[in-house]
Amino acid sequence: MLSYYFWKVLQRCGFNVCDVFCGGVHFDSSTVGEPPAAYEFFCGCVTELTPYVDHTDALSTEFLSEAAAKKHKCVWAIKGDELAAFRIFGGHSAPVSNQLDLVVPDGLLYTYKGYTLPGHRRQGMAKWLSIVDERQLNPERKLWLWYIEKANRPSHLQMQSDRNVNATRIGQVGWFSLLGRELPFSNGSARRRGVQLARQKGMSPQ
Repeated sequence: MLSYYFWKVLQRCGFNVCDVFCGGVHFDSSTVGEPPAAYEFFCGCVTELTPYVDHTDALSTEFLSEAAAKKHKCVWAIKGDELAAFRIFGGHSAPVSNQLDLVVPDGLLYTYKGYTLPGHRRQGMAKWLSIVDERQLNPERKLWLWYIEKANRPSHLQMQSDRNVNATRIGQVGWFSLLGRELPFSNGSARRRGVQLARQKGMSPQ
């Protein structure tokens, strides 16, 4: 608990440190139960979320175009004609902020921009999106990459307690904010595995 508050203080000072995890996801079909009633789940190209851009501030046409250019995929849930939840994932690189990308090594997948809209929470959306993307969009059973901010205690506890995830911490990445710029860093363990944060293309390294 003490370390959690320590990282919180650093975060407020503009210094963010994240643990990086790598591992597999497995859902036992005999124990996962049934998906929430009245919801339909889909997977495909990120541009298929375009009709729902006006339904949530979490999406924009510019963001979807950039994700499509990287050939990222998505899974989403619909209730009637209403978007309930979505998750986007891919390889090579993915944004972690307006200034930084996470560099993803070949052979790994990274999930980002997951969101459940208000009114559809507490329905197990996150679990079922994971089941759909693992079964339909990851047939090769590639390993997944996660990063969790040190100050995010709930996510660390969830990572430790989720029996469907077998993940190992492989390093640390982070950034510190200076005069409006986010300056990234990665420790040696993360860099040796090809994981690092980098300034987005077109942004000054200074």
